[in-house]
Amino acid sequence: MSGRRLRVDRLEAVRAAWAAEHVPLADLLALLREVLAVVEQEAGPGAAGQVAGRMVAAKLQQVNRLSGGQP
Repeated sequence: MSGRRLRVDRLEAVRAAWAAEHVPLADLLALLREVLAVVEQEAGPGAAGQVAGRMVAAKLQQVNRLSGGQP
């Protein structure tokens, strides 16, 4: 087997191991949409908007913290 093929095989093994331990982003986004739908049904659109706003604000803080931006 060529050196390149061995490197590709090793990278594929690492990728497969990572994928086995992590939830796909699309699945997480679908879950969040479902949670917001339940919140909206149970508590109304205002509550769902507040929850979504908090999620966006928390993500913004995380991105800013990681990028060295404003807190």
